[in-house]
Amino acid sequence: MPNRGSHKEVAPSSLSRFLDEFQRVRAIIAGASLVAVIGIGFLVGFRPVSFYILGLGVTALHALWSWYRDVRSPRAMLVIDSTVWGGIMVLAGIDAIAAATLTLLVTFAVLLSDGHWRAGLLAYAAAWYSYSHFADNPITPASVGPFIGVLLIAGASGTVVYRLRVWLEHLDAQRSQMLGTVSHELRNSLTGMLGLTEIVSTDHSMGGDEARELVAMAHQQAVDAGEIVEDLLTATRVERSMLSVATETVDVNAEVATTVRRFSSEGTQLQVSLADDLPMARADSLRVRQILRNVVSNAIRYGGPTIRISTKAGSPIRVVVADDGEGVPVGDEKTIFLPYRRSTRPHNSSSVGLGLWISRELAHAMGGTLEYRRVGGWSEFELTLPVQPTPLESVGSLSADSR
Repeated sequence: MPNRGSHKEVAPSSLSRFLDEFQRVRAIIAGASLVAVIGIGFLVGFRPVSFYILGLGVTALHALWSWYRDVRSPRAMLVIDSTVWGGIMVLAGIDAIAAATLTLLVTFAVLLSDGHWRAGLLAYAAAWYSYSHFADNPITPASVGPFIGVLLIAGASGTVVYRLRVWLEHLDAQRSQMLGTVSHELRNSLTGMLGLTEIVSTDHSMGGDEARELVAMAHQQAVDAGEIVEDLLTATRVERSMLSVATETVDVNAEVATTVRRFSSEGTQLQVSLADDLPMARADSLRVRQILRNVVSNAIRYGGPTIRISTKAGSPIRVVVADDGEGVPVGDEKTIFLPYRRSTRPHNSSSVGLGLWISRELAHAMGGTLEYRRVGGWSEFELTLPVQPTPLESVGSLSADSR
């Protein structure tokens, strides 16, 4: 029986993707700015820019470490950046009001304007700050240092805002495209169901076998539409951090067999290899079937003519879906698990772009993983699931905890 008291919630996907993009942009800006400031140091001397080299070095190292270790901590980034740059503003004698004003102008320019208006606003902001800074300060190394610091702060803020705006616009376009594809697929399924049921209900001369065949076709259309709706509901729950899984003891071989029967009834032949000594998994049976359905559908849509599915004993339990197709296009390996991402191949335009994303989120929610790799001419998607502890292991764990 499902353990309804031990649901696992998935972290907010939108926030995770936002922080991923922010970390990437932060690391690139810090690194590029560090190189630029070092170059300026060779021109005007390193003393005026020494504080900025130190601050950018700290920021760049933390950004690269966070990016490499996949650490998403907006609080840590905020504390480190504000502390480092607040200290630099004090040590370098930067005018905080001028820095805040310029940063605000640059941010508004990249966020609320486009084209010539954006260029004009940025030029106005740079001219205004240059005049206000050097009107009462001669151009010396002592005055150039704070000037460069303010430009760095404003430029970095504007670049981050611009990159995030582009990213959000791109995400919105992908989502709109996905909704159009979903609407098209649902309309096709509903049209097919209406047509088949109308034939059965109006053609009284139809034989029993033929009527049953048409009803079966209508049923499959309804199943396809239901699966699209289920994926949409799952995606919505992931986006809103409302997805939960009900863990229970799951026979993975049985779930694989159910998936194989479903696709076999549609005319797709799968090569199956099931491990005899496969232990029980601790997972959600409905979600396991949803993952298998999406991964196998992906192999049918994009893979080669031969598709094989196998289970492998161990801890964790492994389920591998492989095909002999040409594999994921070069450059797409890191993006196939992102939402609203579809293949660039034109003959596969019916993909909604949610299946692999929600499948990985479901796997993580159950304590497992879903990964892609290319091995010896085969494209493999490997699902791992935790093993259900035996009663003796559970008792031992409880005893250890009590000590």
